[in-house]
Amino acid sequence: MKYIVSLFLLFISANLLATDATDVSIMHLNGPVKSYSKDRETFHFDRSGNLTHAKRSTKVDVIVSWDEYYTHTFDENGKRIRTYVYKDSTCKGQRNEIGYDYNEDGTLKEHHATRFSMFPEWNWKNILSEYGKKKHKPNSVTKKVHKADTIFCSCKEKQPRRCKDTTYCSYNEKGELALYKRISPLICYEISFGEDTITSIQLNGYFTYVTNSKDQLLEFSQIYEDEANIERYKYNEQGLLVEKSMYRKNYRKGMIFWGIRNIDCVITYKYDSWNNLVGEEWYHKDTKKTDIKNYPIEYY
Repeated sequence: MKYIVSLFLLFISANLLATDATDVSIMHLNGPVKSYSKDRETFHFDRSGNLTHAKRSTKVDVIVSWDEYYTHTFDENGKRIRTYVYKDSTCKGQRNEIGYDYNEDGTLKEHHATRFSMFPEWNWKNILSEYGKKKHKPNSVTKKVHKADTIFCSCKEKQPRRCKDTTYCSYNEKGELALYKRISPLICYEISFGEDTITSIQLNGYFTYVTNSKDQLLEFSQIYEDEANIERYKYNEQGLLVEKSMYRKNYRKGMIFWGIRNIDCVITYKYDSWNNLVGEEWYHKDTKKTDIKNYPIEYY
């Protein structure tokens, strides 16, 4: 019976995440959450799952805390279209404004604080859709030079100009996209597509991301000279993150404030019956010590 109930709760939570545009679902929480605390922040929700109040804090060595209060507007179909963020409970001193866009089936497409961005969103799904949606000549390579989405201006130039980008695509023996590379003065990265993994490398930033076909992050690394930051992730059959290994050496040593510069640890994650994260266990390999973090959660 317990097993059946767990499957039922998982089914409900999965559908909530797929259909709702509430703050509970956006924050990857499930069920009738009333309040949730994590990493020096506490969030309060109404019965519909929308934020009402939050006590927020920075996550670096110098702690700065502040309050946020939220009001929401909805359309005639009950879809949330706008959220206003204030620094006062009387709704004075507006901090931010968040808008929501929806797909044709009514599911949330995106939420954003502004409709404009300096850089386009180039992820592997967009690239596959544009460059890998049809079969190409086996073992072929294409090259495309076009105006960039970014605006470039050197010190000698009086007016900014749109620089040219060069895009390379390599296709495997099946005619499927295997490697994508984009090079410009401001953007330089490549993405390789394996059978079940996608590896993205930002060439001019020394970042490497490895994800699987389920869009789950498997590995992240940043290595530059004597600085290193390497993270690896493991998931269970339900898709929940259950373990993360983290190694850092001299990480961001040039920055004045940073929480963890050197570490070698394994983190395991604990979930409740609603599949909400309620705790972490940090095992430090160097000191053989274990730290416990609890994330209190309250339901209606």
